[in-house]
Amino acid sequence: MDPAAYADGEAGFVREFMAQACAKEKGPADSVTPQVAILFDVKNSGEASHRPALRIPRLSDQRYGPKIKMVMERFGAPEPDPATGQAVPTISSSDVFLVMNGGKDGNQAEFMKPFAGAKKFVKNITLFREEESAMNRLGKVQGYATLNCQENLLVVQAEKSRVKKATYEHFPTCSTLSNMVGPIVMPPFDQVWRLPWKIKKELYGKALILVGGQVQDADDIEEPEERKVKRTPEAVEPVFYHGYPSIVFQDILKSLQVRYCIDLTPGDGAAALACYKLGIVYLGFTFTQVHTEQLAARLEHEILQAMANEADPLYSARLVGALAAAPEPTGIATPKPAPGPRRGRKRNNPEPPSAGEDPEPMDDGGEPNPDGDEGSEGDLDV
Repeated sequence: MDPAAYADGEAGFVREFMAQACAKEKGPADSVTPQVAILFDVKNSGEASHRPALRIPRLSDQRYGPKIKMVMERFGAPEPDPATGQAVPTISSSDVFLVMNGGKDGNQAEFMKPFAGAKKFVKNITLFREEESAMNRLGKVQGYATLNCQENLLVVQAEKSRVKKATYEHFPTCSTLSNMVGPIVMPPFDQVWRLPWKIKKELYGKALILVGGQVQDADDIEEPEERKVKRTPEAVEPVFYHGYPSIVFQDILKSLQVRYCIDLTPGDGAAALACYKLGIVYLGFTFTQVHTEQLAARLEHEILQAMANEADPLYSARLVGALAAAPEPTGIATPKPAPGPRRGRKRNNPEPPSAGEDPEPMDDGGEPNPDGDEGSEGDLDV
């Protein structure tokens, strides 16, 4: 969640993060593989205000560097270098950072800035999209080498880990021995998470990014037909245009044998769903409270769909029978109304508490609150 949602800003955000199980996990000392995966996908870090189906959001230092730093320092502040006196970041042996660069050439240095000076082992894995499925998402593609079908996944660790050889379940032509994962079949835009623009706008909040200038190869590539019309509050569109299907995260996380996942860009919940299926403890940082609520509703819908699918590992025959008589969930959360001022009961001549008895908790209006509620802060989004 955005630190602005906390009364004490960044400090409150960090405090909530540190209270989570993922933040405390170091794993067994004799483990030969990392225990905690930290995900960052620049494609899910925001949305361009113009032609979002064609533009990858630019990397924001505010949304990337501080979050990586917070995760790296969760076990303590970095020690100063004896020679320079400057603090040197440390990557825990329990962590593996998985950073997707959006497929832009020459930007690896930007993504590596938070790790500068740290002892590290870095691998580049190429994720490549199946061409036809990528083309089917667009209105027109022509020219030479116009369609970008690949991006780099930066795998950053303290040291080389001993991952066992395994063929990826959903990409059987690739294994952990190579630096390739794919081909990734991208679902059509009418089969991804979709919401009305009025809800999507609230979901993103400050993560909607103003952009200008032309799209690269603008003359050879067009947006899908639905993006050529003017947005209206009720118009339904993809919530995230560029995220990968869940099976990508399912295969990568399974191959790394991690037990926990900290997702800095949860997007449409693809990694969260993968973690659910793999039994991995998951923690995700959403843009806003609306993102939290809508994503929770979507994941509930996706999990129920998986449980009703005989080909899915989550399939439950008993659940299918129970769902047959129940209304199908929409996957859209009902917006919660803003809480109004709470009022306590009015009492005539209230008696003071007896000795040793605590007074009733007081609400903001100064009257006793008979329910005894202390109120709640925005929880870290899980």
